[in-house]
Amino acid sequence: MGSANWDPRSLRLNFEFNLECCHPETVEKLKKNSA
Repeated sequence: MGSANWDPRSLRLNFEFNLECCHPETVEKLKKNSA
């Protein structure tokens, strides 16, 4: 789906979050909702 940038400038200027999900049904729902 995407990735967060871990360089100092990005961490200072951007507000991002990460999510790790291993449940196949939830992953499919997230993919459909983010398209």
